[in-house]
Amino acid sequence: MTAGSPDHRARTLWLACARWVVVLLCAAAALQAQMAGQLGPSEAGNLERRLQANPEDLAARDRLVAYYNRTAAREPRLKHILWLIEHHPESDILGFSSAQISPGGDALNDDADYQRAREIWLRQIQRKGSNTLALGNAVKFFWQPGGDLGRAADLLKRLRQLEPKNDNWTQRLASLYAFTLLQSAAPPPDGADPALVERFKTELETSSDRGLVAYAGSLLTRTEPARPELAPVFEFGRHLLQRSGESGASPASPARAAGQASKGGVSGGAAAGGVPAGSVARPRLSQAKLLERVPPVYPPLAKQARIHGLVRLRATIGKDGRVGELRIVSGHPLLVPAALEAVKKWVYEPVLLDGEPVEALTEVDVNFTLGEEAVPPERIQVSGSAQSALLEEQVKVVYPPLAKQARVQGSVVLSVIIAEDGAVKQVQLVSGHPLLAPAAMDAVKKWVYRPTIVNGKRVEVITVVEVDFSLQE
Repeated sequence: MTAGSPDHRARTLWLACARWVVVLLCAAAALQAQMAGQLGPSEAGNLERRLQANPEDLAARDRLVAYYNRTAAREPRLKHILWLIEHHPESDILGFSSAQISPGGDALNDDADYQRAREIWLRQIQRKGSNTLALGNAVKFFWQPGGDLGRAADLLKRLRQLEPKNDNWTQRLASLYAFTLLQSAAPPPDGADPALVERFKTELETSSDRGLVAYAGSLLTRTEPARPELAPVFEFGRHLLQRSGESGASPASPARAAGQASKGGVSGGAAAGGVPAGSVARPRLSQAKLLERVPPVYPPLAKQARIHGLVRLRATIGKDGRVGELRIVSGHPLLVPAALEAVKKWVYEPVLLDGEPVEALTEVDVNFTLGEEAVPPERIQVSGSAQSALLEEQVKVVYPPLAKQARVQGSVVLSVIIAEDGAVKQVQLVSGHPLLAPAAMDAVKKWVYRPTIVNGKRVEVITVVEVDFSLQE
């Protein structure tokens, strides 16, 4: 985001809008890969020069990682990712798929690169032993196909000790156990390490944590086995439920399964009932009005195992209508990650209380049905550079007089939804100076594109538009 002018009036407006801009910047995380599509070699070079002057410019490094990932520029991509792990292991950039370094190697890294990253992460785990953000990123690094799931489990245990009231870590550890046990039924080379499977089974068998055991058991028994190979896993899940004293097959929260009241105000979800002392009550909605829905991608392993069914999530809707905290209510562990990934991108109509927007709670059902994933999409994502080639009517952007007077310039990045007929349906601010953003949004709302057709059918498009304001023009 372009820095504000020292001019007093501009600075006053900047401070007044700061909170609004911070909220809108959250959308940038979901659109990081699309934003990379706006970069070209020249702008990437400019960002690299910015980093030479200020290596701590994480915004520039964020865009470069996404750009190099899109253009398959292996070495510069790895350079930035390894720097981030070394200097900022807590950065949310490392949570993006564009920053993933895969075990065994792929088109963007080989196994030697993974081992280098692994060594840095091992050092950081020792140095940042109490930093939950860094440890959470380390869990993501080790918890991937061919990774070190045993170490991921150890890290989740440490996170549970650091944040004992955070149900999220318990749910993730139970999900890791359940995922590994279910994967053990897959044929080689996709099957889990037998030694690791036995270790996780032993840990569940001997654990005195009723909440953890019950949650893992409920995940394993959520869906009746569609293949004979899954029957032993299903039976083990039933055994865990009996051990924990839970009889149902629907995943309860770990706190409830342990016979405790669920606590609110922690990362990992809203309270299952009641409002904790000192909290602000949030209205509960039986059904919130959904404005934008991103469909989930059916996980290949779940499809192979013929697993289907409903994933139920409890969502916190922010004042701006975007999904905040998500908590798993029920669902098969092979389906839950895909549901979470999709729902966190949904947008609702803001909830009003006495005319003012407030946070609200709602439950979301995501249904996975075999055979339905091949339906043509109603909305697709297209990079900004590709979509710009379809622009037919472009209303010129007017430079705001106050911004010109304050010598404010820079880029405004917008998330745009284009309707089936090519008209701009929705414009949302991703980043940009508040003195420039309204003019950019007003102009782009009037743009018209050539309709996009997929499989003979017109579809909506979500893309990114970057509007440049330069005082030199």
